[in-house]
Amino acid sequence: MNGEICSLTSSDVVKRVDDTPRSDNTVTVQILASKTSDCVMGSVARVQVSDLNDMQNHLREQVVAGMRILSEKQGKDGLPTAPAANPRAVPEGMAAADATAAAELQKQQLEADQLEKEVQQEEATDPGAVK
Repeated sequence: MNGEICSLTSSDVVKRVDDTPRSDNTVTVQILASKTSDCVMGSVARVQVSDLNDMQNHLREQVVAGMRILSEKQGKDGLPTAPAANPRAVPEGMAAADATAAAELQKQQLEADQLEKEVQQEEATDPGAVK
């Protein structure tokens, strides 16, 4: 960032230093890994936020493609077979069912039904009541 221009590519690794972009929509980044002909490792540079977004999207696409290839080729071409999915319950965070919940819900339903009947009877006996 000494006024020198260097080139970043989608294969370079940068670390965003600024939280908030400047008025020109750039942020400071530190170069963590780069090709030898590009920006020097450890140097800092200003990068457009949109360019950082493009770099991240490209990386995400590469990871997804790589995971798809690993999934399709597992057990072939020297790749090991993935372990079998073996979901299991984890005791931490498991709550016991409330034994009284069903009875409580039935009680509330009966009370609501009773209240509804009372309101209907009140309306039938006093048709001029304000609703």
